[in-house]
Amino acid sequence: MNLSFRYSLFQALLVYVIVPLISALALAGYLSLTAIENRVEEKMEDEVQLVARALQRPLSHALERGRTGSIRSALTSVFEINRLYAATVYDKNGRQIASAGASVLDRHRDGENKRIAAMAKEGNGQEEYGPVGGREAYSYFAPLTDSGGRINGLLQLSRKEADIKEHIADLRFQSGLILSGGALIMVLLVLFGHRRALGRHLDRLGRSMRRVEQGDRSHRGDLRGPKEITSLASAFNTMLDSMEKAHEDVERHRQEQARLESELRKAEKMAAVGRLAAGVAHELGTPLSIIDGLAQRAGRLQGLPPRVTRALQQIRDQVKRMESIVRQLLDFSRSSSSCRRDVDPASVVRQAIQNTSSLAEQKEVHLEQSGPGTGCLLHADPLRLEQMLTNLLKNAVQAAPQKQGHVRIQWECTARECVIRVQDNGPGIDPDQVSRVCDPFYTTKPVGEGTGLGLAVVHGIVEENEGVLHIDTAALGGAEFTIALPKGPAEGKGQADCP
Repeated sequence: MNLSFRYSLFQALLVYVIVPLISALALAGYLSLTAIENRVEEKMEDEVQLVARALQRPLSHALERGRTGSIRSALTSVFEINRLYAATVYDKNGRQIASAGASVLDRHRDGENKRIAAMAKEGNGQEEYGPVGGREAYSYFAPLTDSGGRINGLLQLSRKEADIKEHIADLRFQSGLILSGGALIMVLLVLFGHRRALGRHLDRLGRSMRRVEQGDRSHRGDLRGPKEITSLASAFNTMLDSMEKAHEDVERHRQEQARLESELRKAEKMAAVGRLAAGVAHELGTPLSIIDGLAQRAGRLQGLPPRVTRALQQIRDQVKRMESIVRQLLDFSRSSSSCRRDVDPASVVRQAIQNTSSLAEQKEVHLEQSGPGTGCLLHADPLRLEQMLTNLLKNAVQAAPQKQGHVRIQWECTARECVIRVQDNGPGIDPDQVSRVCDPFYTTKPVGEGTGLGLAVVHGIVEENEGVLHIDTAALGGAEFTIALPKGPAEGKGQADCP
């Protein structure tokens, strides 16, 4: 697999900034140094020429009068003051008269004498690079004239070429050191600027990304540094916020889907249980009626022993109990009411209390009711509401203690709903059992005292009316059932209003 080369920001800075900058600096240094070298070489040549011009007049005067000693003395003194390699005076025929320093001309070289004589006749200052005393040197030739202005000799001053080159080499070395130091300082400044302006902020942003990669989803990038870096960090934080929100949305949708699937399974189970309950109730209804009728007719026979009469009555009592269970099964299997109309909750409460009064009197439990007498209407099936409240009141009376029991039913209306509360002073409901008390056939009562269908029927009626059932601890100390029912017609349930 081919992987394209990935370079770092430092490498890009090195290639696109530092290298071109150093190259430009080196080129500028080279051109400047070349110009300086040429200027230095010209200056060193000018020094020789100035000395020659200064000697022209005294040497011309001494040569005209034939004072060879004066000529030699002047050459020696100038040679000692200046950094000259050789100083020589020639007559107009090119013969050497006096010299100081290195030997310039071999007297037996006629060709060289002629060349010197020719240079003297030209009458102008001349310069050249050539061998002097066995070494390469720079020489300047200045003509010497008598009092009449006629050329009578030639002055040659020489300076070693090595002196000039050494001076230029020293200049190059010093310039190279300065340029290298400047380039190094410039590179360090660029690297320092890169680190302070970009590097540390990018490193911090990279550490933030690695923390998120390692699982710290709550971490956010630090919004410090240049505007471009803070914009990048802000975009990074925005991306993390979007990912976090998307994760929360997915988790919420997953939980909602799990809840809907649980409710669907529960609804399917309830539907199956309802169908089973309806079938069982239908099959048991007729045999129970026959058994009750036969026991009733047998009890009317004359001359039966008291023990037989009591047994027949017990049979009828158990048949009534079984018929009550069958009615509860039918109530549970009934999915919805047949019709709805506007109902006054006060009248339904009174009817439910009347249905429960005999049981309350038997246990000597006090029933208390409170709520508005009129002006509160609820759109629902009155029979189903009565059945719901009757079941709640019976459960409350059964849970209340004997002789000291207290059951309270309250209702109130708002603009949108009607709230009904049923409280008792019984032992209450274990918090661990609250989520299960409305399940079909689940009961906390002893065996033979409950079917576990009463609260299941209540829950079903509340759902038919799109209401809410809440179970909590009552102010009386026992359980509190709070039912909130919407006052308007329930939507999407398919019930018809009563004619």
